[in-house]
Amino acid sequence: MRTVCENDQGDLSGLSCSAQLVLDYVVRYQTHRGNILPVDDLVRSLRGAYPLFRYLLSGPDACDTAVEELRSSGWFVQPLPSSAHWRERLRRNAVECIKFSALEIVARIPLRDLGQVVDSMSDDDNVASLNEDLRFVRATLLDVAASISKQFSKALLEVNGEKEKHKLIEDVALMVEMKSRTVQPLHNGSVLPLGRFESMEFAPGGHFASTVALFDCRGDLDEHFKAAAELADGQGNFTFLTMGESESAVTRLKKLCKSKYAVLICEDDLKRIALSRDRIEAMRQVVFPQIRPSTLSPFRFKGPVTGDSFVGRKAEMHRVLNSSTGNFVVLGARTIGKSSLLLTMRDRLISGVDKGRAIPVFVDATQNHQLRHFQQNLMQAILRIVAQNSIVIDRIDPGEDFFEDLAAGLRESGHRYFFMIDEVDNLLEDAKITRFEEFVRSVSNSGTGRFVISGYRTLRVHTEDRESFFFNLFEPIVLNPLSKMDASNLVRKQMARINVGIESDQVVERILDRGSTFAAYLQEMCHRLLVQLDEPDRSRVISIADVDAVYESEGFTNLITSAVTVHQDRPLEVLERLILYWAAECPAVQFTEEELLTALTRYIYQLRITEVRNALQYLTLTYLLSEAKGRYSYYLPHLREKLRQGPKLENMLLWLSQEYRSAISK
Repeated sequence: MRTVCENDQGDLSGLSCSAQLVLDYVVRYQTHRGNILPVDDLVRSLRGAYPLFRYLLSGPDACDTAVEELRSSGWFVQPLPSSAHWRERLRRNAVECIKFSALEIVARIPLRDLGQVVDSMSDDDNVASLNEDLRFVRATLLDVAASISKQFSKALLEVNGEKEKHKLIEDVALMVEMKSRTVQPLHNGSVLPLGRFESMEFAPGGHFASTVALFDCRGDLDEHFKAAAELADGQGNFTFLTMGESESAVTRLKKLCKSKYAVLICEDDLKRIALSRDRIEAMRQVVFPQIRPSTLSPFRFKGPVTGDSFVGRKAEMHRVLNSSTGNFVVLGARTIGKSSLLLTMRDRLISGVDKGRAIPVFVDATQNHQLRHFQQNLMQAILRIVAQNSIVIDRIDPGEDFFEDLAAGLRESGHRYFFMIDEVDNLLEDAKITRFEEFVRSVSNSGTGRFVISGYRTLRVHTEDRESFFFNLFEPIVLNPLSKMDASNLVRKQMARINVGIESDQVVERILDRGSTFAAYLQEMCHRLLVQLDEPDRSRVISIADVDAVYESEGFTNLITSAVTVHQDRPLEVLERLILYWAAECPAVQFTEEELLTALTRYIYQLRITEVRNALQYLTLTYLLSEAKGRYSYYLPHLREKLRQGPKLENMLLWLSQEYRSAISK
């Protein structure tokens, strides 16, 4: 057998990776300590001197096998080669071995020992090498996770008092950027250390709060489990963080948490979070699958959506934000997404990719029936945003000279503004609205600002009136329902955010078919699907059967028929509902204007044709009806089906025709 003394070059090519790693540590030990390790005690000595060596190989058998390989190959017969070139070659080989098994090595290190391994970095070059390897595989560095490791170790060693355990809870929350809340004394005198934490960024729904308890698997388990059960029965989210684990205790605790919808974070979970490049997302991956899906629902079916919940409308945003001088009106049905579009553009101008282009001023004019109320809201919005940008503009009180003085103040500030006025329909009814029109012209012509104004029915009329300043000064943008691709992305993206799966592509197709691509209906359907998954022992995967169950439910039926069934006072709106109920009763799915007029004369003797045409135009604008080549049909095919399942259509038609006649006779 060839020995090292027979090969002056110290050939390493015949050695396994494990043997070279052991040999590298032997060389380092002899260099640093100045003495030769006894071969019989080699493994124990290296593990005592180098914490990382304990976890470098998969187990004691691997170490013993590597030592035996070195012994049988003659490496311990003579002194090891002393040339710098040979040692550098061995060093490079060891580094390569670690690089390709970095994650496996880290997986073998218990959380409590990560800090100890990091502390040995000055004596062990392989720790620094491992750190670099983790960066290569996009994991966080060992020394970044060391603080949690050391606090975990302190909490494990603590015998008396709760200081270190409370500190561990706080450090875990801080690691994922959750803020501490005041801990109130618990009525049950819990033996488990507690902390309450909250965040506005952790969950898609905004505010997320959880009480975290440290469950020490050592000591009086019966007492600890009694306390855990009482805590989990309380209100709100509850999280148990384990330490000193035993298999039986963890199994029992998992069962308790599952029955109570409490969250369990085991030592391995905490270690993964501490070592993750994105710790918040890693914590979500642990927490979200254990919480009722509906409580995490990212679907917003009431009010505007922004941020990660907003999808689509890229063409509209690009058209508005990249125009240098243009003003725009955004038209569309209620809940189509006008407010969401304006707010998203505002956010992009404040902190997004378009930051610095202009100073955004957003005003919700929904409740502004009088111009003076709008003036007050506009002034407050301007003062808020200019204060954030360190701009000084004097407050101007509502009045006849308000807009003239405001235009002068804006010009003097030397900045460019982007005004977003949402839902102006009520405001346009004020006889003094011409003052606002003059303000828009003045600010636009001076280059001080641009305007995007959204509305519904009244704004649409003004936009089509050639005598209106809206016709001459604004470009119209009509919002359509989401494209099929954007709607599909909405469903997939939002479900993935809370770790909810979708059984197949066919399920998404069924959701879009049943819920449509009208965002309000689609988001409502998706939220109701999450409620379906709240049932005990349900998997977090949506199936076609789930979609059909939601579609057939009374709640969803009421939702999609509400646009037709909600009572309105104005005669035109009564006429619109009359048309929709007739379209539901009509044997044919499609109809022409002539067929509609002929049918309605059965119910209304003095029918106003212009009002019928206006009603048809409005119903297509709001996507209750669709029109193609002069033929009309329901935009939502299932709305017709749902209405046919409701009260007797003939009775509804007779009642609505009577309401219409009464209204126009007044």
